[in-house]
Amino acid sequence: MKKTAIALLLIFNSIVAAAQTDWVDFKIDNKLSIKFPSKPTQEIDGTLISVTKDSTAFMSAIILDLAQIAHVDSATLAQSKENPEFVAGLRNFLNSKNQVVKLDEFKLGKWHGFTSYSSSGVAADIRNKYYSVYMLFIGTKLYWFNVILSATADSKNKDYYFSSVSFTK
Repeated sequence: MKKTAIALLLIFNSIVAAAQTDWVDFKIDNKLSIKFPSKPTQEIDGTLISVTKDSTAFMSAIILDLAQIAHVDSATLAQSKENPEFVAGLRNFLNSKNQVVKLDEFKLGKWHGFTSYSSSGVAADIRNKYYSVYMLFIGTKLYWFNVILSATADSKNKDYYFSSVSFTK
């Protein structure tokens, strides 16, 4: 019985791994790459969008250069980006712009020494969608990765997408 359970687990894991090997490694700029479930399109200037084959998950990547948008330099950002008021302000700003989803508290983290934030939320309407964001600050650039999952989507797609962020080779 135990051997059967282990064999089934190994088969399941290999199916999941095989399902994600056809993801597209995409260079989003001269610093970072990420894997999308399909070749991304640029629907809005600076926003890359991709959807899984079964259309249950939507992924996007956005790059915001705060030096250009808000005229903030990297030294100023370095002092404030981990400040609890700054983090709460960023979350509150995003929540004020989205009437459907309210993101939970941002979790502050590090990715290769760079400041990161992550959060999630559920749509407040009948769409029953799960939203998740992962953000990285590198210099004055904010890399903003989003996932929207339907109620039937596999959450491993979200985990795989966020974990596939890497430095461009």
